[in-house]
Amino acid sequence: MDMTSPRLDAGDDGELEIELKLTMSPKSLSKLLLRLSKTSGADRTSRKTARIVSTYYDTQDRWLRQQGLTLRVRQKAGKRVQTVKSEGSSALGMFARTEWTTPIESRTPDLTVIKAPAIKARLGALRHEELIPLFKTDVKRTTLLMQHTRVPGDSATVELAFDQGRIVSGKKTDQISEVELELVKGTTTALLDLAKSISRQVPSILSLGSKVNRGFDLTDGTHPQASMAEKISLKKRHSVEEAMVHILRLSLNQLLANRNAAVSGKDIEGVHQARVAIRRILSALILFRKYLYGPEVEHIKAEARWLIDILGDARDIDVFINEVLAAVIQGRPDDKDLTALIRSAKKARTAAYRRVRSALSSRRYTTAMLDLSSWIEERIWRNTVTRSKLDAPIGPTSAKLLAKRHRKILKRGKDFADMDSADRHTVRIALKKVRYASEFFSALYPEKRTRPYIAAMRHLQTALGTANDIATAEILTESLLKQVRRGTKDADTIRSGVGKVLGWHSHAAKEANADVTALWTSFAKSKPFWPTSSR
Repeated sequence: MDMTSPRLDAGDDGELEIELKLTMSPKSLSKLLLRLSKTSGADRTSRKTARIVSTYYDTQDRWLRQQGLTLRVRQKAGKRVQTVKSEGSSALGMFARTEWTTPIESRTPDLTVIKAPAIKARLGALRHEELIPLFKTDVKRTTLLMQHTRVPGDSATVELAFDQGRIVSGKKTDQISEVELELVKGTTTALLDLAKSISRQVPSILSLGSKVNRGFDLTDGTHPQASMAEKISLKKRHSVEEAMVHILRLSLNQLLANRNAAVSGKDIEGVHQARVAIRRILSALILFRKYLYGPEVEHIKAEARWLIDILGDARDIDVFINEVLAAVIQGRPDDKDLTALIRSAKKARTAAYRRVRSALSSRRYTTAMLDLSSWIEERIWRNTVTRSKLDAPIGPTSAKLLAKRHRKILKRGKDFADMDSADRHTVRIALKKVRYASEFFSALYPEKRTRPYIAAMRHLQTALGTANDIATAEILTESLLKQVRRGTKDADTIRSGVGKVLGWHSHAAKEANADVTALWTSFAKSKPFWPTSSR
């Protein structure tokens, strides 16, 4: 597959969907439908409204879901259709998925009608009687075809599906209010431009959360889970531009994939992984600054830093509660001072996550995500960078970029043993940039060469991170104390708890100092995994 395209090979006569979803309030959904129906690009003769009830099936142990498959039976206008969908790729907020649809007579799934060899092989020996209904979606869907032109020569035919209804699992329900934009014909840039136009008209959120995942969460009583970064699979034959697009796409996708988990706050890794994704985007922009520059890039950086700050507050309090404070409480579980401190910290956490939810549900967030998506798809850098530079193979370029990063971190870490905490924090930030660059390009080199270098770097980064957590805890606890009225019993108790926590970790940090220095020495001596001739 061309890495600059989100399309997948459907194969076996499966139909490929490329779609983008925006969630919004029911009032905004109705307003949007009315507005778009009146625009010149709308094919009003195509507008149709129907009630659609879809029942989703799986085995008791969720075997289909483990295989990356979804099975549903949909009832519409008195007819029943069975659909099997496979997980595809998602990039820039767009899904690319393959589905196999067959009319059926029965109310329940009929596995005998599935003819595609690939899907039959994946279903294996699954028997009809193993399937059980888990949940259903009941929506009023209005579809409308639109022609949208971004600029002359860049247009798309898009089917908009306005869905309003609910997900039902037993007595539990969850509201559905969203518009799906499916690319029928044309370019993804025009599809994204239409999404941007919609986001300017009504408050909406770019979403990767599917009805299926929401249905499983509702049924199983689970919550949105954090998503780790997808492995970057570059080849030396890929060009610099292909590499940049691939890295930026996957990093943005990681951010979008963690939005719901971050908003929920029930999986603390959601905020962490969203923050990691933003740092990867910023690192890529800095790493490739020879090619990526201009007002659009500066705007992207500014919006990324806005999100970093908000997510950072929530991440800091999570680390304080679950790592810094927890380590002390483990040895003193009945300490009243620590109990008061954690109660205060949890109040601060609630406030921090309120700010996260507000930011990630704002128009500014959706606009920023669509702007970044469009910038990547439009390849705006081609206006200022020559094709010969963009088409150069990434192999030699990666070696030069890695060598430059390596030299900088060695220079930054000179006299590491004598550094104070502030200087070591600077080393830690520089080390993160080296690590991201190494992860971006590691697939270009044999694992036996990359593993020792990256392992040494990770050990050092973890040790420096622990020291930074203590420094952050000092700042955070000062803030907690300011929020409690001075002279009150709570203030004195919390202040005493703060002293115990910082005292415990200060002693531990002194003992770990020699270990950190040894880890730096080990990393500094690590053999680079890229060709030394490029150093």
